[in-house]
Amino acid sequence: MASINPKPLAQRTHEGGIAARITPIQQLTRSVNSCLLWEQEFYEDDIAISTRIANLAHNVTASLNINQSCSLNNLP
Repeated sequence: MASINPKPLAQRTHEGGIAARITPIQQLTRSVNSCLLWEQEFYEDDIAISTRIANLAHNVTASLNINQSCSLNNLP
């Protein structure tokens, strides 16, 4: 019996538009950098952001976390 491969659902933004797919390390980088730049977050409060960063850090391998931390330490 053959089965049909279902088409993966596209990720959506908060406004309902189709979001670009990025890797977990890119998501972690964007989240941490936006916090470092003191950007105003319209859709998330500080607790939601810190929870998302913690969850992404667990999903990304330790070596990538170390590289990310080192690159953030070298920011001007």
